[in-house]
Amino acid sequence: MIGASGMAGGWIERMTQQLGDRIQIAGLVDVNEEVLAAQGAKLGLGADQLFTDYKEACAKVRADFCGIATPPQFHSPQAIAALEAGMPVICEKPIADTLAAAKDMAAKA
Repeated sequence: MIGASGMAGGWIERMTQQLGDRIQIAGLVDVNEEVLAAQGAKLGLGADQLFTDYKEACAKVRADFCGIATPPQFHSPQAIAALEAGMPVICEKPIADTLAAAKDMAAKA
């Protein structure tokens, strides 16, 4: 999961509550280390599952999909990194901040 607070925090809460043991957060990314630590502790994640760099997370974490809930200007590079790592992507709207960025994402999918 890329993003740990705001909309991302809502995604995490809904997914874990509604899907229960059918979903497991394999890795968590946020640039705010305090938010990352708090959300990671709430989810029971280890230090090796917490990242401030999405590229590092995409290189190290193997997951069935990558959820992205960050500000729109970051969606495209984050989604492309996840797609290049072999993970399908579920992305918060809007898909990107520009049409060109959205097309870049679609080309990698």
